[in-house]
Parts: sequence; C-alpha cells; structure tokens
Amino acid sequence: MAQLSDAIYETNQLLVGNPTCNPAWNLDELTANITDQLGACTFGLGSLVDSFRQEGQQSLTNVQGFVQQIAQLPSLCQLLGQSTELAPLNPLGFAGGNNCFINGMVEINKGMAQTLHNASLLLVRTRQLSEEQVAQAQQCSDSVVQQIRQLLSDERANCEAL
Repeated sequence: MAQLSDAIYETNQLLVGNPTCNPAWNLDELTANITDQLGACTFGLGSLVDSFRQEGQQSLTNVQGFVQQIAQLPSLCQLLGQSTELAPLNPLGFAGGNNCFINGMVEINKGMAQTLHNASLLLVRTRQLSEEQVAQAQQCSDSVVQQIRQLLSDERANCEAL
C-alpha cells in the first residue's frame, strides 16, 4: 500500500504540474475508485464478522435464558409441590419437588450443553472461514494495487512522452 501511495503522489504531482497531460485527472475520483475496489475485496470478511456477531449474540441470549430458567427452577418446583391443581403432576409431594428440580436441571443442562456445543462449532467455522476470507481479500487487494500502479505508471509515461 505504501508503494501505491507513493505512486499516486508522484502521478498527481506530475499531472497537476502538467495539466495538458490529462485534463480529466481527478485525484478524488481515483481515491474513491480505489476505496470502492478495496471495499469490495473485504466485503466477504465484513459479512462474515456480521454473521458471527449475530449468531454469537443468539448463543449468548440462549445461555442467558438457561441461566434464568435455573434461577426460576426452585420456585417453580416449590409451586408445583404446593399446588393442589398441579398435584397430579407431582404425586410424591416433597420428594416430587426434588425430582422436579433434578429433572428440570437435567433438561436445562441438556439445552445449555447443546447451545455451548453450537457456539463452539460457530467459533471453529468462523475461524476457518475468516482465514479463507482474509486470503481472498489479500489476493484481491494485491490485484487492485497492481492494476492501479499500472494505470498510474501508464499515466506518468503518457505525460512524460508529451
């Protein structure tokens, strides 16, 4: 990129100093064009980061939901043990309350384990995809820089030939 910056500076100095070389020369347009091309090179990487952020937030929300369920489980099981309406669901009374808590924790732990497993897979997948995206972005950026350097070189050569 430093080489590109130097080439832009040299070309701009030459063309501004010799307005007959290329009267249509516009540094701002060139800079905007380069920025757009480099942005296109990194678009996939940006999309990957956005996707990771969304999926990661969903995993965090799921874990927070399980934590909330854990916090509410004792009250729910106590309510279940005292309720005459819910008595058919808890025929063992106090022992049933303990069963309620244990069974509830088992289900919550299953859900939490699955959520954490999915989050782990997300991290692995994101790492693999990001390595691929970085390599593609670098290759694309290198190509853009080479093309722009060639364009600038041609501009300087055309101006110096006049």
